[in-house]
Amino acid sequence: MVEVEKNANNPISAVRKAARLLTVLSEAGSAGLELRELSQRCMLPKATAHRLLAVLLDEQLLQRVPQTRRYRHAHVQFDNIQSAPR
Repeated sequence: MVEVEKNANNPISAVRKAARLLTVLSEAGSAGLELRELSQRCMLPKATAHRLLAVLLDEQLLQRVPQTRRYRHAHVQFDNIQSAPR
């Protein structure tokens, strides 16, 4: 196995953190979670969680409900994954 997470600035580390955010939000259901609770559950500093959430929002993998300030999983479907070039 390759060791990749020794440096917090490692791009692989960022991918793992983003995946953790997506997993926790998926488990939270449609109600979603606020930044504070999400960062606590993922054991990430709020600034790190906020930065990663901004990227995930930009990629339309998450939704943010302005009225509640909660983030929730966008439940993107990958219908065309088999037709993608390899």
